[in-house]
Amino acid sequence: MRIAKLKKYVVALGQFIKANKLEIILLGLILLLGAFLRLYRIGSYLTFLGDEGRDALVVRRLLVDFDLIFVGPGTSVGNMYLGPFYYYLMAPFLLLWNYSPVGPAVMVALFGVATIFLVWVFTRNLFVKNNGIAYGSLLAAFLYSINPTVIKLTRFSWNPNIMPFLSLLFAWSVWIFYKAKNYKALVWAGLLFGIILQSHYMGAVMVLLLIVYYLVVFVHNKKAENVGLIKYTVAALSMFFLTMLPLVIFDAKHDLRNLRAMSEFFLQRKDVISFSLSTFLEFTNNALNNIFRINQIYEKMFMFALILFVLWVTLTFRKYLAELKKPIIFVGFWCVIGVIGLGLYRKEIYDHYYAFLFPAPFILLGGVFDIERQKKNGFVFIGGALLFSLFLVNYAIQNHPFRNEPNRQLERTKAIAEKMITESKGQPFNFAVISNNNYEGAYQYFLEKENSRVVIIDPQKDDETITQILFVVCEYEDKTQCQPTSNPKAQVANFGWSKIDSSYLFDGIILYKLSHNKP
Repeated sequence: MRIAKLKKYVVALGQFIKANKLEIILLGLILLLGAFLRLYRIGSYLTFLGDEGRDALVVRRLLVDFDLIFVGPGTSVGNMYLGPFYYYLMAPFLLLWNYSPVGPAVMVALFGVATIFLVWVFTRNLFVKNNGIAYGSLLAAFLYSINPTVIKLTRFSWNPNIMPFLSLLFAWSVWIFYKAKNYKALVWAGLLFGIILQSHYMGAVMVLLLIVYYLVVFVHNKKAENVGLIKYTVAALSMFFLTMLPLVIFDAKHDLRNLRAMSEFFLQRKDVISFSLSTFLEFTNNALNNIFRINQIYEKMFMFALILFVLWVTLTFRKYLAELKKPIIFVGFWCVIGVIGLGLYRKEIYDHYYAFLFPAPFILLGGVFDIERQKKNGFVFIGGALLFSLFLVNYAIQNHPFRNEPNRQLERTKAIAEKMITESKGQPFNFAVISNNNYEGAYQYFLEKENSRVVIIDPQKDDETITQILFVVCEYEDKTQCQPTSNPKAQVANFGWSKIDSSYLFDGIILYKLSHNKP
């Protein structure tokens, strides 16, 4: 039975490709462009700082020492932890690349390319009902493939960077559940939501999409249909809790540390989530600006075009919604809950917080473009969409990922670690990193990978953990801030009175070798 169904899908795919050769060729070119923008010289450009080193270190210990992982990376605020799914996802790529951090970065880039494909196929599935060339779907995939913010977040390994792929699959599962009443899709949504939460907690906003459309289906169902729906709801919740089980086990072993931190951060602190109209409007404007990454020259023009679009939809409200309401409202609601969720968050918002929302506006733009293209009077919207697209293309060209020289963080970090090993001459040593935006994780990864005799100082066991050598890596631009012998950082202070024996320069970073300064 399954083989027959598979043959049916293969035949249908072959017929689609035969009937849409030009579209497939254009899609292939877009995917090749997206792959190039994400993979070209990825090792030389990728970010490899403390967080990335910490992640690689945890995964290497899993592969080498079979040290099982029950908790994922810590969040930047709130002293909370994510689940470990991303670590397990990294493992095969780190192994395939012989423990080079480039492997997990390639994994993220491949997820980025797959997301481009999903943007095209999802847009086409929602908005195109014939076999003609779906120019709007191609436009959505193209604009997504060249977006500078999206590219930046798909060129290095980090747990939030796979969020666009996950959120798009989640949204598609919700759509299939709602449109086709396919309750099996609900189970996939439960699985995907658990993985989304392990990518970044901001993705929790996506659950509103599922809740609303679940209630719509439940209300419109007959009682007999809801019996089956409830059965699959239990299966979906079970799948969600199964994905979160390692984190639950971790919490059970550590006095519910994570649950208590989440409760304190979201429920007790009034400075995290609250509503004021001025703040909400400010964050909403920032959300729109950051998603499309429009510079100041185009921002006012974009807002003007958005106002015109809203007025146009309002004037043609009944006719417009009668033709488009299901797919338009679905993707529009995805956009709305994302912008509102971020608008209510009162802390500083970074680019990766928007990751769950990245595909939505491009899908909306491309989908409406495809529908309007089939209308006699749709040229006004098509012209505006093309003009806006040109602005996005121009901005992408001006801010392409290769406009700057490679940062070579990975190569430099590895070289500095190797220098420590060489200069330690087989002796045990301590080390520290003093920097504005980095810590020991990246160097620690290579030191452990090369089986060096690095020792982490434990103040309660100073006799056992303080060695005769301390290496200090100074990454300050202003080198007068280094002060390696008197820096207050714990790893330096715990070493005690010291003197500089030698120093080495690596592309603006200084490595100091210190020894004890005995009276």
